This record gives sequence, C-alpha cells and structure tokens, in this order.
Amino acid sequence: MKQTCEELGLTFVEVMTPDPQTGDGTAPMLQFLREDIPRQIAKYGPDTNIFGSNCPMYDVILDEALKLKFIVAEQCCPTPTQAYPTVMNLELSEEDSGNFDKINEMIAEKAKEAGMTGRLSGWAMPSSVFVPEFEVELAKYIIDNDIEVSKENVLNKEFLDDFSEKAVGVRADFAPLKEGMDNYFNLILESIYY
Repeated sequence: MKQTCEELGLTFVEVMTPDPQTGDGTAPMLQFLREDIPRQIAKYGPDTNIFGSNCPMYDVILDEALKLKFIVAEQCCPTPTQAYPTVMNLELSEEDSGNFDKINEMIAEKAKEAGMTGRLSGWAMPSSVFVPEFEVELAKYIIDNDIEVSKENVLNKEFLDDFSEKAVGVRADFAPLKEGMDNYFNLILESIYY
C-alpha cells in the first residue's frame, strides 16, 4: 500500500492501534479507533481512505465513516456481510441472508441516505461463498464439455477471469500463484461501490 501510494502521489499514513490479540482483546483497539479516526480526518480531510487490518475494526470504521464522510475503499475481508448490516441497521430476513444482490442494494440505499454514495466499497459477495460456487461451476463446465484441463484450456488468467463473471455473476481477477504451479491461483473479486 505504501509503495502504491508513493507511485500515485498519495500520502500514506500508518497508525498503530492496540493489539487486539493480547491483553484486553478488541476493546482498547476499538476505543482507540473511536478517538483517533476523528483526529485523523480533522488533520487530513474527508477524502482520506481508512483501511483497518482486522475484521473487528470495521464496526467502528464504518460507523465513523457515516458520521465523518471519509472513504472506506475496501475492508480487510471485503464482504457486504462484514460490519455493513450491523452499522447500517439492515434488517435481513433469514431467507435473504445469502441474497447478496439484495444486501448490496440495501447498503447502497443506506449509503445514499447518508450522503456517502461512491465513498464506500467492497466485494459483491464473500470469497467464502464465491470460491466454492466458482469451483462447482468450473467443474461442471469441464465435465459437461469434456474439456482437458490444461493451461491452454482453463488454467489461464483470461479464461478464469471471464468464466467467473459468466458462471457466478461476479468478475474475479486471477493471478497464478507462481511459475510452474499451473493449478494454483490467487484471486481478487471486482469491487463494487455503494
């Protein structure tokens, strides 16, 4: 992040919080965030993006964002079900708990009501839902079409990127893990903006 900020001409500021893995757990970290975020926004302005390095931070980060109007470009684990429903008081029925289109629409509406359209972002669905669905759809595609699994056919970035959007409705950006490991990929889901 620091290197990319330098390349783009952006100011990068790192702030250390109390460690949530020791002592009193997350409470000191959350209290620190509650007190420090307004100071940072007062210093750097509302066009500041706040990124937290662990999940419990996001209840405070998103709550403060709705008040102070700063940017939250992505969470550490970007998913519409992390912090957004709690902070925005979304009422999700049990049947809608996996309906990410509806959840994203609800978040976008709350963002609009708060004057935050385009200042909040994340992934359209959790990776823990995307990956198994993608894998099943890819396996079905390979079997149904009697395709030889090879780098030329399916084990390449271009195919996987396009197939993710067709099969799951969410585009992923795949990258080979490393040279010579043709069947291991990292992925990042395309961001959506609320």
